[in-house]
Amino acid sequence: MTKEKDKKNHTPSTEIIQRLGLFRTSDAIKEGVSQRTLSRMVEAGTLSRLEHGIFLHPDFERMDEVEFIQACLRFGPDAAIGGLTAFSYYAVTEQVPTQTWVMVSNSIRNLYPKSYRVLRTKHDLKVEIEEHEGWRIVSLERAIIEAFVYHTKIGYQTALIAARTALSEKKITEKSLATAAERLQCWPQIAKNWEAITTK
Repeated sequence: MTKEKDKKNHTPSTEIIQRLGLFRTSDAIKEGVSQRTLSRMVEAGTLSRLEHGIFLHPDFERMDEVEFIQACLRFGPDAAIGGLTAFSYYAVTEQVPTQTWVMVSNSIRNLYPKSYRVLRTKHDLKVEIEEHEGWRIVSLERAIIEAFVYHTKIGYQTALIAARTALSEKKITEKSLATAAERLQCWPQIAKNWEAITTK
């Protein structure tokens, strides 16, 4: 009886949702799954709604990446994980971010849920970016550089400790940091802090 019930519940829609794993409403609709079906699955407990328009299947294989994928789904293909969340990812800070920090274009002015900390940047979001499956994150060098640029939001000491930690643990080099600063056209901001950053 149980097998028959399981077979009955295993519809093409459930197979599609399981394959999508972590997705937007629009992704499901493109695959032929209606909003009503999504709502029914949420009500049945076979699907989780993470936030408006974003869903998670319980069998998703990359649960450790959900926070990052969810943020990039929310903010679009040009957004990237940054700020304290990037520092935590690269293990150069002891601070545990209570929000997911995301870098977006300076032209974006939308309001977002409190679970996100949005930093609007003028710097090219194609420079010093690491691409992963379904999500993007700033390089460690870029995270450090923008921490100094936006030190009023992140904290100067937080930026300095992260930079010194990254250098001492050989996660970056002085050359890679300087090169990234040049690529982002931020060398003046880093130059004035260079002695403090590189002092051992």
